[in-house]
Amino acid sequence: MAVSRRALLGLGASMLLPRMASGAHTDPKGAANRAVFGYGRTGLGTELGEKILALLPNFYPQRSWKIENMPGENSIRAMRYVRQAPRDGSTILLAQSPQMTAFPSLYRQLPYSPERDFIPLAITGEYALFMALGPVVDPAVKSLDDYLSWVVKNPAFNNIGFAQFGSPGNMAQLILSREKGVALQPQVYRGTSMIIDDLLEGYLAAAFLIGGNGARLMRNGILRPIAVTSQFRVPGWDVPTCREQGVPQINLTGWYGWFLPAGTPDSIAKPLQAAMQNLIVSYDCLEVLRLSSLKPVYDSPATITTRIKTEQAHYAALVEEYRVQRV
Repeated sequence: MAVSRRALLGLGASMLLPRMASGAHTDPKGAANRAVFGYGRTGLGTELGEKILALLPNFYPQRSWKIENMPGENSIRAMRYVRQAPRDGSTILLAQSPQMTAFPSLYRQLPYSPERDFIPLAITGEYALFMALGPVVDPAVKSLDDYLSWVVKNPAFNNIGFAQFGSPGNMAQLILSREKGVALQPQVYRGTSMIIDDLLEGYLAAAFLIGGNGARLMRNGILRPIAVTSQFRVPGWDVPTCREQGVPQINLTGWYGWFLPAGTPDSIAKPLQAAMQNLIVSYDCLEVLRLSSLKPVYDSPATITTRIKTEQAHYAALVEEYRVQRV
């Protein structure tokens, strides 16, 4: 018997929790001067990382790095790899915030410690998520309440897509479903490009997308953003917040940050921290962020450490309140 794509999506929702692979990590070839990113090449993170690394030689000419995508184990493979990397500055980490903030509450046991195993360099960009609707949704749907009413009438399309288990999009879906009392099914994807494909092809009605992903499609009206997850509206977008639409519990953002493995000598870490801090206040960096719908963040390394602890506590409270199953 043939299995429909819709049925496969339903099966995917039931298999939300990822498996963690065991065993030692295999060292890929070309080990020198790599910036490891635990996600695939498509999507905003890789694009942002490449642009930032292209600017970095203006502030740190001693060395250059190249993005190496290392997806796997819900991005944990990359974290383990950098934790074990040489402490000579040849390997740095481009992290997405859930790896540092949400995962400690979602996994019973992580193979790394965000606080003990990494040295923060800088945060280059904070993002909000847009709740975007695909062409399958009635064009008359303009708000969260409109969408929820539409889902009640079209229950076969009650899946909401998001990238990565434990991400802000995952949490936003859980909160929206409970606070509005509508059965919305989580649909986890490995990457944003697959979400957008399913939205465009009509297999998926709605998704939470990082603002810089799918921006052209949203500005052209092919995908329709109806809400953002941040406390305030995203500059350049006339899209109301979830708070404005009756769900103040959704106040979720994320960020991209750069880290060294703990134990890197100060003679390497301190100059690189200074270079990254100078980079994030430069005009060229601010322009990169503006074009990607990202908010500048000027946190010092010490402030980043404090921020991570604060956000960990926030996610721990969400996991407890919304009864998220731990892995």
